[in-house]
Amino acid sequence: MRSFISQIVDLPAIQAVYRAMSVAAIKGDRHSQKAWVEMVARVEGPKTKEHKEQLEQLLQLREEAQAGVNYYADQYRCEPNEFLRAQYLDRWHSEQRIFDTVNDVVPKRCKVNLENRSYASSAASEIRANGRQTEK
Repeated sequence: MRSFISQIVDLPAIQAVYRAMSVAAIKGDRHSQKAWVEMVARVEGPKTKEHKEQLEQLLQLREEAQAGVNYYADQYRCEPNEFLRAQYLDRWHSEQRIFDTVNDVVPKRCKVNLENRSYASSAASEIRANGRQTEK
């Protein structure tokens, strides 16, 4: 059986930071996700074929998040059961955070306003393109 100590690897500090940021992004930390996407966008270069493909993928992800926001907002508004309403609200906010994370990193010319934005206290607390601020 291998000991834990034999698996420790020396890494440059910057690589350790990137790994930690990637792990946090994968676990759902939206600030890490935003920083990671911005970093990848800078590394890829703005005029490469890869960048265009990445932008298309981001725009597709944002479009899917908008569809999710619309769906869960409608379900939330129509659902009489309080337990299910809470579930729909949670999913609505999750899709909203995905939309905002992607929309924050796309070029200014590609930014759009989110339809059916939730301003509930459990939604993300940031000023968005339409100028309203949510509470935390």
